[in-house]
Amino acid sequence: MSRKSFCEKDGIVITYTDNDVCFEDSQTAEAIL
Repeated sequence: MSRKSFCEKDGIVITYTDNDVCFEDSQTAEAIL
């Protein structure tokens, strides 16, 4: 199963797999982690 990128807009990247969807802010991803 591979995570696929759906789209990127205003620094937000939406990725998804068959089981989940993730909204990632490319500017603050490190801060969230």
